[in-house]
Amino acid sequence: AGMRAELLVGELDLDGLTGAFKLDFFSHRLVKRAFALRLIWFHSPSVTSPSVALFNCIVTAKQNSPASLRYQISRRTFLRGTGVVMAPPWLESLPVWGAATASATPDAPTPYPQRFAAVFMGNGINSQHWWAKGAGAEMELGKTLKPLEPFRAKLNVIRGLYNRAATGVGIHPGMTGNLLSGLPLTKGAVLHGGVSMDQFLASRLGHETTQPSLILGCEQPITGYHETNFSMAYSSHISWENADSPVPMVVYPSLAFDSLFENRSSRRTQSILDRVKEDAASLSRQVSAADHAKIDEYLNRVREVERRVDRMRSDQQKAADNARNRGRPMVTTNRPDNGLPDDIREHMRLMCDIVALAFQTDKTRIATLLLCRDLSGLFYPFLGVRKAHHSASHDDQSADYESIARYYVGQIAYLAGRLEAMPEGEGTVLDHTCLLYSLIYGPARNTIIARFPSSPSAASAARWRRGASSTTPTMAMRTANCAASISR
Repeated sequence: AGMRAELLVGELDLDGLTGAFKLDFFSHRLVKRAFALRLIWFHSPSVTSPSVALFNCIVTAKQNSPASLRYQISRRTFLRGTGVVMAPPWLESLPVWGAATASATPDAPTPYPQRFAAVFMGNGINSQHWWAKGAGAEMELGKTLKPLEPFRAKLNVIRGLYNRAATGVGIHPGMTGNLLSGLPLTKGAVLHGGVSMDQFLASRLGHETTQPSLILGCEQPITGYHETNFSMAYSSHISWENADSPVPMVVYPSLAFDSLFENRSSRRTQSILDRVKEDAASLSRQVSAADHAKIDEYLNRVREVERRVDRMRSDQQKAADNARNRGRPMVTTNRPDNGLPDDIREHMRLMCDIVALAFQTDKTRIATLLLCRDLSGLFYPFLGVRKAHHSASHDDQSADYESIARYYVGQIAYLAGRLEAMPEGEGTVLDHTCLLYSLIYGPARNTIIARFPSSPSAASAARWRRGASSTTPTMAMRTANCAASISR
């Protein structure tokens, strides 16, 4: 996060170092990171007798990022408990993201974080019902896009785009792995493509948060090769940290939830709210009445998500025990034997809630959510559809497949609704977020659906009016160029 650690000779144990200097949370993380680096050095072949009991260095930090960023980080208020750290949402009494909303101008950045999230559904859609006409609150939406009607004034449906690198390469993996990079993919055993736009943004903006990006999925990746000779890894990942490596997805809600609150101690199965209640009560006494209500609402939202996560955590542990007893890796089994929730509706909504909490607390400002992979094997009995996702897509003009596509549009509508319900300054978290929803087949392949931030400085993409359906001249659009514009 813009820090450079210099390791000098000394003899202090880690606990003594952090305790003696009463390091704050950010500095403590720096020390832990330096300690981890030291452990790696200890385990090198040239070292014969490592002593992990001694932390043989003194860490000094030099700030490489702007002074204003250092000031903002040092002002962050955290709720702490045993083995857990929680960041509160934006509060007017503690405006850690800016002095006032009024300070934002067309030429100056907004004081609130600008976020980006990409949401993906594999395969395609029923083209007869995928359309938008008009603009604003009067925008007409096709049947598949109906779940987004409450957000028409903030919605952009942009047509006329295509990914040149995904043409002429066959179906499925060759069209999925470069969705967010626009770069050609390599066939065969060697993975090679390009950095996805979310990771490009994370490389430029990730130093402003404790976690550069959040990469979630609701379906396990698959291995092997497609008949087109592309690796199935391309079908399983849309986020790529470099040309050769996808970013590992977190598919278990309990792990994603724990990452938000540094919940990794032996007490991680205990309520995080019970562990931070003293700090939460203390903070509530120091803020305005309006902020007191916001804190209560935030803690209630965390409690509700935590309860749902705990049920899945228990199921995941049972699945792990069963897999161990059978001598079979859990990842090679199907849900729920692999520990993933049997009800995909709850799984997807819970992941959306985790993205929303991550944005609200400024844990990260960049996220991707792969609701289902390309070549998905998910079933939808609650929709009355008998076939699995991929099989159903072979009859993409059917009513069954239209209901599947509409269900997925409902997930991004749910995420938008959660962000809209989170106040931030004079607006909401949704007002400071760009949500991107894109697919790879049919007319949807040439369309992106996005909710752009209200601040003109947040994205050059805001040149398009919010609340509009528009057609650009058909063109190949490098998504990396979009990322560059959004990050300016």
